[in-house]
Amino acid sequence: MLSDHRVFNGFRHLGSVVLIAVKPPHWAGQASVQLSSHFVLATVHNNGNKNVARTQLCLHWSVSDLGAFERALAAHDFATVLIEGSPTLAFDAQVLIPLIEHAQSRNVAALVVGDAALARVCKADGVHLPWSKAPDAAYAEAREILGNRFIVGVDAGRSRHDAMHLGEAGADYIGFGIPAHVEDMERAAERRLDLVSWWAEIFEVPVVALDVRGAADTEKIAKSKADFVALRLDDNGTSSEQIERAVLAILS
Repeated sequence: MLSDHRVFNGFRHLGSVVLIAVKPPHWAGQASVQLSSHFVLATVHNNGNKNVARTQLCLHWSVSDLGAFERALAAHDFATVLIEGSPTLAFDAQVLIPLIEHAQSRNVAALVVGDAALARVCKADGVHLPWSKAPDAAYAEAREILGNRFIVGVDAGRSRHDAMHLGEAGADYIGFGIPAHVEDMERAAERRLDLVSWWAEIFEVPVVALDVRGAADTEKIAKSKADFVALRLDDNGTSSEQIERAVLAILS
């Protein structure tokens, strides 16, 4: 069963982070409290009502200089950041560690995209696995590398079957996005909205709307009841004001 699954809670302790996803009603309106114990995962008991949740924002970021990264994170109170490779910079520990450490200093969970071993070396909070033709195998390999003290989330593509399998296997979140090669972006956005809405209505495992770009896209995905929305910046030089406008479109 996918119900009564672990969900993220919100603060990092000793390098392990769990993220706010669905808060039980008795937490509503109360300030989050830093966890003093070791990595804690809470279980939601909310009678199946996910309307008590507040959508959390993720930043999907290509590796860059630290200054641009600092400005982006300062633009909004992001729950987490997904850090992926860039054509212009090496995707290695030397580049990643300063970004990860800065994110963690702000209580923002830092997930490395696509490389569980690198995430472990850099002491990231976990890994985000992009869509693949063998998602179950990719998840199993990442979990073996990272164990249960790290976050392992997966982009399930457009397959409901794969999403349910990954949820059963123990993925910490399920993502639905739009691959870069897609030609009909409008149709793909509608499909993503349908998948995210379907998952959010039925399952307790948190769902992330991935590859969200621009005002029109954010307005559509805001209707999906996603636990997390991953805002992708096509230009890492995007100003803080532009980031905040995109964020407000999601949360309004």
